[in-house]
Order: sequence, then structure tokens, then C-alpha cells
Amino acid sequence: MGARVNISGGLLKSFLSGFGPGVGDLRAVAQQSTLRGGVGTPTHLLYRSEACDVEEKGEILFSDIDTVLSFLKVQPKESFVRLWQRPDRLQVSCGMSSIDVPSSNYIRSGLNIEDMNVLVEDGENTQWKSFKGKALKTYFSTTSKWLGEIAGMQKVVGKDMIYTTQYDSSEGQFIVEAGKKGGVRMSVATDLHTHDGEDSSSVFGQWLPELMATVPTGAVDVFTSDGFIMVLRHVDKDFLLIALDQDGE
Repeated sequence: MGARVNISGGLLKSFLSGFGPGVGDLRAVAQQSTLRGGVGTPTHLLYRSEACDVEEKGEILFSDIDTVLSFLKVQPKESFVRLWQRPDRLQVSCGMSSIDVPSSNYIRSGLNIEDMNVLVEDGENTQWKSFKGKALKTYFSTTSKWLGEIAGMQKVVGKDMIYTTQYDSSEGQFIVEAGKKGGVRMSVATDLHTHDGEDSSSVFGQWLPELMATVPTGAVDVFTSDGFIMVLRHVDKDFLLIALDQDGE
């Protein structure tokens, strides 16, 4: 029969647009009243889920996210959407309107999903004290509200900027800086109430603000290390983001 799901149109829009830059397709799984997806790109790994009514468990293949989002944008604001995964296409219905989107098992954002899952499981088993065998020596807790300030930096300094992060253990601060030498530069900082570990600094590409915009509202635990990735794990929601540093492997 194929997986079948009923979900709020607003929640589905938030879900599909919440996987960061460069993601045009998605392999999601419907099970236990949730729709969950994971992506792996050259810039980040991201997992998130959204509540829904699952009629039939299974995979939902969004081969063209933009088309589905375009359909959702012209539907009533408080509408509910039905997803039905057929053998070769995904049917998206809302009231008397529907679209059939061709689907394929080739999902670019999920090509490395099995390897990703192993890495994430290993990280979770160590309580994010390491990743790929390298220690994560810095930990702090922050909020999505402050991360939203990072998301807004691109509007000030412009696109194609490099972002440098710095954890100062003695001052109990985390700082993000961006801009060109001799031009406009911007920094945002936050005082940390819960933090531990060594001083660290990493460099991220222009995608960092867009990644920070994907974090749901609430408290977030952050794990990182000098010249390495940054892991953001939501405290209350099923959300995990691993931002890959510019100079990393």
C-alpha cells in the first residue's frame, strides 16, 4: 500500500524547509506518530522529526522538495495534508487539491545515510565526547534565540563570508565573527552559564547562518573542539545538527 501520513500543512512546510542549504530532496520515515528525516551534505548532517498521524508506516520519498513546498504555499493556512507514497510517485493531497510528484529511490541528500547513522550512533554512545575518533573537548549550553543572531549576520556582512567561532573558557563566552579585512566586520557573543572544556576556534563557510536558522525554539547543547565540527543537539526535541568545519575532513 505504501506509507500514508496526515500532517498539518504548516508543520510539513517547517519540516521540509528545515534541513539547511543545498537540500533538494529527502528520504523520510513515517513511524510511531512522527515523520523523521536525515540528510548528509558536504556542509552538514541534520536529523529532525515532526509529529503526524501515521496511517501506514514506511518511507516517504520527497524527490522534489521545492515542488511540494510550492503546492503547500497555495493551500489554506490551517490546512491538513495527506501524504501517500506510491511505488513510483508521492501523492500530496490537501482538501480537493492534490499533486503527484515522481519519486525515486535515488535521494541525493541521503546517499551516505548508513555511514552517517553509524557516525551519529558512535557520537551518541560517547555522549558527544568524540566524533570519528577525535575528542570533542568543548561543551556549552545556549538557546535558539541566540543562535538566531548568528542566522541574521549574513544580512549585515553579506554573502560568501567565512565565519570564525571561538570559545573563551576564562570569560565564559562563545563568539562568532565574520566579514572582510578592511571592510565591514561583525561579531556576536553570548555569556555562557553552563560550559566546560578547552578554548577552541573553528572556521565555517557561508552556510553557517542558514544552518543556525534551522534550529527549533528552545535550549541547545553544543559540542565542539579546536579546528573541528560543531554538534548542536536540542534538549527537548528530536533535532541534531552537525556543522562541518571549513578545514575539516
